[in-house]
Amino acid sequence: LYLTVAAAAAVVDPVGLNTVLREAVTQHPDIRARRDEKQAAVDRLDAARWGRFPGLSAEVETRSGGPQSVLRLEQPLWNGGRISSQIDVSQAQLGVAGATLSETQLDILQRSGGAFFDILRLEQRLKTALANEAEHLRLVEIIQRRVAAEVSPSTDETQAAARWRHAIPERMQPIRPIHPPRFLLT
Repeated sequence: LYLTVAAAAAVVDPVGLNTVLREAVTQHPDIRARRDEKQAAVDRLDAARWGRFPGLSAEVETRSGGPQSVLRLEQPLWNGGRISSQIDVSQAQLGVAGATLSETQLDILQRSGGAFFDILRLEQRLKTALANEAEHLRLVEIIQRRVAAEVSPSTDETQAAARWRHAIPERMQPIRPIHPPRFLLT
């Protein structure tokens, strides 16, 4: 029973493209950093908007007659457009942060999709190479039996063995993607 449970736990479900893309968009460090930058831009915009409200300040001074408290509520009547311009700058920075986030998400999605399909292509290439090697080995065994029965010449056995030996390195070749990946998913 233990071995059955362990074997069932060892089987890994294949990961689909939707899962890969979802994880890339939510977990990639570049996207997390861009989201944080966008949130910082939202916070700066909120802070800039607070410039339109009156400011409250408190001071405590000690003079020879004892402590004196001062509470001020200040609202500038005119500040030369500094508050409005700061709000406009903050809104522009928020737009830039949003565009940067979208651009980063698109880039990560493209690279993740490309890497996913490279993996599928390479897995299929490995399966094909293994099937090719197995078929050549089967052919060698058939020809060896025919040569042993003196039905085929020994040159056929030599050729079949050479083709089988040629199929082995195809399986063991270093795997090179069509487009070299520019990143590794983390």
